Amino acid sequence: MSDNQSSILQDSALKPGTRLQSEHHVYTIEEALGSGAFGIVYRASSVVYDGNIPRKCQYAIKEFFYFQKGCYRDDDGSTMIAPKTTRTEVNNSARDFELESRRLHGICALSDRIVRVNEIFRANDTFYYVMEYLDGGDLENYVRDNGGRLDEQHAVAIIREIAGALKILHSEPHRLLHLDLKPSNIIMKRDEFTGTEYPVLIDFGTAVHFDRSGKATVGSTLRGFTYGYAPYEQTCGTSSFNPRLDIYALGATLFFLLTGKDPDAADQINPEWINRYLPAKLSTSTRMAIINAMAFDPNTRTPSIERFLEDLDSKGHAVVPPPPVTGDGVVTDNDIPEILLSDDDIDIVAVNDGPTPVKPPAPPVPPVPPVPPINGNGGNGRFDVNATRRNYTPSSRRGNGMNGIIIGIIIGVVVVIATVLIYRGHSARVEQARRDSISAADSVRAAQIRNIFESQTPSDNRNQGSKAKKQSESDLSRRLKDAHRNRETTPAEEFPATE
Repeated sequence: MSDNQSSILQDSALKPGTRLQSEHHVYTIEEALGSGAFGIVYRASSVVYDGNIPRKCQYAIKEFFYFQKGCYRDDDGSTMIAPKTTRTEVNNSARDFELESRRLHGICALSDRIVRVNEIFRANDTFYYVMEYLDGGDLENYVRDNGGRLDEQHAVAIIREIAGALKILHSEPHRLLHLDLKPSNIIMKRDEFTGTEYPVLIDFGTAVHFDRSGKATVGSTLRGFTYGYAPYEQTCGTSSFNPRLDIYALGATLFFLLTGKDPDAADQINPEWINRYLPAKLSTSTRMAIINAMAFDPNTRTPSIERFLEDLDSKGHAVVPPPPVTGDGVVTDNDIPEILLSDDDIDIVAVNDGPTPVKPPAPPVPPVPPVPPINGNGGNGRFDVNATRRNYTPSSRRGNGMNGIIIGIIIGVVVVIATVLIYRGHSARVEQARRDSISAADSVRAAQIRNIFESQTPSDNRNQGSKAKKQSESDLSRRLKDAHRNRETTPAEEFPATE
């Protein structure tokens, strides 16, 4: 609670022990819990009979008290007085407060994720409505009590519950915008039977109802908002039914759960700023759901709760680059992003500007696909979670596989042809070498035979020598023909060397 709120409560809040009389109960103020733009919330008690057994029950009571228009207490310490200059506006806002509380009384029965309203009554010249008292603490304190930020699974589970409550508010015939969704307006409630905790949306003081044409049914749409959780256009008032206002706050709340940090004002951030603070190992689906929900341009922002839930359910699994470098200039091993690519997805990655020094991971990290283009002005357009996935289909993978098979066959044929040609060339050279060897061997044999014949022929017996020579030449001719016919090579060593 801020110092300003503490001062307002001290000066304007009902004092402990003050009694409020409704049609059904008498409530005793125990303490003031907090204040907002249009009122003060108290913890109060009342004795309720269960048969003949009295029970003291705790309630939360919201009182309409318009601080910004100068309202103050009468001398009795209870009655609210509005200055003459703003009395008409205060009275109109008081009637809007009553109507919204009655609508909430009817809607809360549809979901236990919306705070339950028990009754509405008038006292002290103002309006009150009685709610269930939730003592589990708000989501802001819940995050701080759980380490300063929640893991993705835990954070997304809480946001899904709140998204379900908003879906009911936005649907026909309710057409109600909360307009002040933030961690401090979400209370964690413990189930009394199972012990499990779940979130409950509270504080509908700034909620606005719209008719079938989308026009606000309240007198003034310029209501309170919280910087960081309200889109820029909300600062100018809410003239028509637009769920994108609550969706921005829903994305900002998820951002807080994951980082423990309140977002900056809407006109001070962009997708790169958001991505810089989100955990490195956050899934692409959750990352893109936040960025799309918090788009500055309402035309590119997530248009409905259904679409927001679809973004959370998309199949993106890749993780974008690591967070900013810490004070020592090194990102720890736990901060190094894990890249997970499935066969069905090529994930979208938003990349930070500038290099970030990191310790190199042990295994090499596969390349990550580039960031998809951003539509809209100023880099605040909507990211399409499925853009890259649509360009990478199973049919395209099969087509690429068939092309690979055809190329492989062509390469194989070329290799076979080249092998045959090389083999044939080699065989021709071998055959020619064999023929040359035969011819050389035959020449050697002929020379050896002539030498033998000449060395063994006496000079005085020429006739006998002539006959022997003719017989040897005849034998030589026959052997040469046999050698050529059989293609056999006889080593020269078979013939004795002639000296």
